[in-house]
Amino acid sequence: MSCGGERDVDPVLYSRPYWVGAAGDPGQRPYALLVEALARYGTVAVAKVTLRTRERLAVLRPWHGMLVLHTPLWPEGIREPDDSPEPRR
Repeated sequence: MSCGGERDVDPVLYSRPYWVGAAGDPGQRPYALLVEALARYGTVAVAKVTLRTRERLAVLRPWHGMLVLHTPLWPEGIREPDDSPEPRR
């Protein structure tokens, strides 16, 4: 796991959120410290996670005293505004 500035990751790249919690009493204190540190310094954690037997890159960010995990979309999968259809009026 590594950390970086929250502004270093474009929010457009975030996929659906997964709520992350501590597993039992022994994990409560380290979890709270990680949430507090990320929030205090305005950083996010980058880690590898396994979802459905597939290893993926993940971004952990603090949100209202909890951790939210996002599996970022790759930039190639994001359509540029020029490619989008015109909005209906």
